[in-house]
Amino acid sequence: MSEDSAEPERITAAAERLQSAFARCAAEWTAAAERLHAGSDGRAIEDLSLATRRLLTAFRLWDRAFSEEERSVTSRELRRLGRRLAKCRELEAQVAWLEPRVPLRGAIGRVMSAALLESIRERLARRGRRAALRAEPRRLEHLFDLMEGAARNLAPGLSRDPTSLDRALHHEHELDTLARAALRLVTRTPDRANLHRAWIMITKWRHAAEWVELAMPGTAAQRLMDLGAIQENLETVRDGVVLSDRLRRAFRAGAVPDAQSLRGLIAELESERRQGLDDLVRIVQCVPTEPTQGQGSEEAGDDARWREGEKDRMARWLMKSGRGP
Repeated sequence: MSEDSAEPERITAAAERLQSAFARCAAEWTAAAERLHAGSDGRAIEDLSLATRRLLTAFRLWDRAFSEEERSVTSRELRRLGRRLAKCRELEAQVAWLEPRVPLRGAIGRVMSAALLESIRERLARRGRRAALRAEPRRLEHLFDLMEGAARNLAPGLSRDPTSLDRALHHEHELDTLARAALRLVTRTPDRANLHRAWIMITKWRHAAEWVELAMPGTAAQRLMDLGAIQENLETVRDGVVLSDRLRRAFRAGAVPDAQSLRGLIAELESERRQGLDDLVRIVQCVPTEPTQGQGSEEAGDDARWREGEKDRMARWLMKSGRGP
């Protein structure tokens, strides 16, 4: 069989795998949204956040396979929900870190830590209720219909586009470049803004690599192992920095009468931050160099508006922070 005649079969097989995976992801998203609205379990926010990011990546990566309404309307609503979920996830991480440590404080420290923990829980409850309102079935009914249609249309849409796999590889390689730039920044200047930006870029790259690996098994397997470790590390360090900032603000505002009682928590967070950054540097040094980007058609670069927008946002952020060229 010639290479030309094998290409349509390769795209068709990839399209079928992707359609099945997209349908599963949409079903997981729907189930998590229903659980969040019902308040039936504590993992709904985490599960819904993950499914939201994966679906957004799919709509970006395989954009030509979907109708304009499926892509634009669904992506807009997913981004809105994702922003609310991100705020909840940040507070969840703070609660998870503080809960096992409160009983270990001294008498005064235990009271102060418990009061801080309770205030974070209250904020989380408020944020959770707002996210649950956005996940109300009546509000999401049209979104459910659009995602069902997108799941049905994905395989036929990809099969009609002979450049779809090359374009996806090209997009993933662009995210590779942006994520590595963000990692270089964070290893030099590990402040809160750089940590968050690096986490965002690594997360986008990881989800793109997941879809590419589903479409073309073996293409991104090694990258996924590395990216998983980097993403987890960045998330831990970033969440620790955010909580440490919260504690320091409480001290400055006089919200905690006895600063000494919570200094141990800040010292522990700082120790974890240093260890996490050391681990991050070691992990990043083990990541292979950027892949050759000769793959992909010229059309891939012309069409990727979302990719160009990401490059522009990254450049503006670099210049604003004084770290640009």
